[in-house]
Amino acid sequence: MAQSGIHAFTGIILSKFLKYEKELIPSLIFGLILPDIDIIFVAIGLVGFKSTFIMHSVFFTTIIYLVFLSLSEITSNKKFEIIGKGISIGILIHIIMDILFWFKAVYLFWPFETNYALIEYNNDFLINILLALEFILFRAYGWFLIKKFIDNPRKGGWFIKYISKWTKTEFFLFLLFALLIYLEIPQYKYRAFFVIMYIPSLIMALISTYILRDVLNH
Repeated sequence: MAQSGIHAFTGIILSKFLKYEKELIPSLIFGLILPDIDIIFVAIGLVGFKSTFIMHSVFFTTIIYLVFLSLSEITSNKKFEIIGKGISIGILIHIIMDILFWFKAVYLFWPFETNYALIEYNNDFLINILLALEFILFRAYGWFLIKKFIDNPRKGGWFIKYISKWTKTEFFLFLLFALLIYLEIPQYKYRAFFVIMYIPSLIMALISTYILRDVLNH
């Protein structure tokens, strides 16, 4: 689901209802954003469309949790267990949201062919609007991180200036894609250009979440 901005804000909302554990909230938000990174595989042509949900599968979620659980056992550091729990819960919530709200089916048990979707639709105009709005949501998430840091300064302040530039870029991208919708450019060109612009935006969201994890912890 190419709507990681929505997923990030879902993590922020859910964090208000979770029992506090250090590292849990940033890990949860990171996990909510992470599955969409599989769009990179599609962009470089390594996999076909049906495999765009490699990281949207329960197998991937299980592997992530087991890796961090193993790190916790090896290092005798409970922090890794909490991080693994947060990321895994975030991925599972992401998957559920995709099944409920995204316009394509989710291959929940990838690499098996079984897929799930509550509603599937093929309205290109509506889909393009949803994709364009993603850049506004990235901008809003960046704004939230900046405000969070101002209210409660922690480590990672050096990165705020880059987040500020990122939010300005995201607004420009939203206007650009709104213009492309208005000009009715061919669908395949719109989607291809979206993927090219979406990948760095997604990576920036993940990096920002990691660097400002202490801010999110408070």
